[in-house]
Amino acid sequence: DALKHKIKSIDSYDFVYIFGSLPYNVSKKVVNAAKQISLEVGLTPELLPSRFVLQKEVADDYISAPPSAAFLGADLSLYAEYRKITKHLPPGSFYPAPKVDSAILEIGWKRFEAKQVMTIKRLAKIIRQGFIAKRKVINSVFKSRLIPEKITPTLLQLLHMRAHELSLAEWELLETSVSD
Repeated sequence: DALKHKIKSIDSYDFVYIFGSLPYNVSKKVVNAAKQISLEVGLTPELLPSRFVLQKEVADDYISAPPSAAFLGADLSLYAEYRKITKHLPPGSFYPAPKVDSAILEIGWKRFEAKQVMTIKRLAKIIRQGFIAKRKVINSVFKSRLIPEKITPTLLQLLHMRAHELSLAEWELLETSVSD
C-alpha cells in the first residue's frame, strides 16, 4: 500500500516506480505521497515517471495550466517535469462500469538537490495560500506580507492577477517577495 510504505525503506533500490488505479478518495493522498518521495529521494534511487488511472475530472485538474489552472495543477507543476493524460478510458473499459470517465495520468518527476527542498516546500505553501482565496487577486491575499523593496514592475502586474492565472515562474517571483 503506497500510503503505508516507509520512504526510508526505498533507499536500497536503483529506481522507484509508482503506479496504480486510484479511487477518488485516495488519489490525492497517493499523488501527495509521490510528491514527497520526489523530494526525499534526491539523486538515488531515481523516481521513474508515475502512471495513475484516475477519474477524468481529477486528471484534468492535475494537468491544468494558466490561465485556468486548478490548485492540483499549479501545485504538481512544482514537482513534475511534465504531466499529461496518455489515454482516456470510458466507463465501459471497466467491469462493473463506473458512472464516470477515467484517464491515465503520467507524471515525470523533477530531481531535486537537498538545497532546493526548503524552497519547494515554501513555494508549495504559498501556492496553497493563493488558492485558498482563489477568487481574490494576489495582492489581497499577500498584501500584509509583501516585502516593499522586492516589488518590481513585473511583480506589480501579477499582484492584480488571480491564483489560477499565475504560471510557475510567476509563483516563484512571488515567493521571493513574500515574507514568512
